[in-house]
Amino acid sequence: MGFCGNLQWILNEEGSGAKFYRSSAYYPDNRANPVTSSGVTIDPGVDLGNGDRDMIDDVLEYYLRIGLLDGVQNALLRQAIGLKKFNAIDWINENEKHFKNKFLVKTDTAEIVAGRYSAVNYWRYLVDKLPELLQINLPFMAPSVHTALLSLAYNWGMSRTVDLVAYPIKTRNYSELSARILTVKHNSRALNERREREAELIYTAAAKGKEFAIDINENLNPEPLTVIPIGLHDNLKMNFVSVGEKPMILG
Repeated sequence: MGFCGNLQWILNEEGSGAKFYRSSAYYPDNRANPVTSSGVTIDPGVDLGNGDRDMIDDVLEYYLRIGLLDGVQNALLRQAIGLKKFNAIDWINENEKHFKNKFLVKTDTAEIVAGRYSAVNYWRYLVDKLPELLQINLPFMAPSVHTALLSLAYNWGMSRTVDLVAYPIKTRNYSELSARILTVKHNSRALNERREREAELIYTAAAKGKEFAIDINENLNPEPLTVIPIGLHDNLKMNFVSVGEKPMILG
C-alpha cells in the first residue's frame, strides 16, 4: 500500500488499554463529564461507536479466532457497536468486569491488528482520495507526512482529513500542510496536543531534511484517554527514543 510511516508512533498516540487499565476494552474519556462522542474502544484504538463496521467485524473476528476473546466477550462487544458517549459509558460500567484482567492485547498483537485491519482501512481511503501521497518526491518527507496524516485520519476521521489536506498534498506545500493540521481544534487539550505533534512531525522533517528521524515519546501520551488531566502533562519527564524511519507494512 506504499505506507512508509511509523505505525508505532500512531499506536503510542492511541495508547494501550491493556497496559494502563488492565483491560483492552475501555472508555477513552471522562465518564462523569465526557467532552467527546466516543464509543467503547478496544486496543489498538478501535472505536466501536464510530468506526467502520466491516473493520470492527474483522478485528473482533481476529481476536476471537486467536483466543483473546471468548464467545461471551465477543457477544458483549458486538452489543457496544454504535453506542456513543453516555450509552457507551452505561455499557462499560455494566460490562467492564467481563474484560478487566481478562482481555489484554499485547503490543505486538496490536501492531498486527493495526497493520492488517484498523490502520490499513484508513490508509487505503487516504491513498484512494490522494494518490499524491505515494508520489512525494522528497524521501525524508514521506515518513513524516504518512505518519501524521494516518494519525489524523485514525483519530479525527478519514473524509475530514482528506478535505483538510488535499490542497497542500496536491501542491506539495508541506509548510501549509503542517499549518492546516494546527487549525484543527478540539475541546480536549490532549487532542489539541496530538495535532501539534502531528504538525511538528512534518515541520521538523522539512527543516532537518535527511537528518530527521521520527521519535516516540512514550511518556507524553501514556494513557489511552482523549482527555488527559492537565497536571499530568505538566509533570511528565521527556524521554525521547529514536526509532528512525523504518517502514511499517500495511495490508
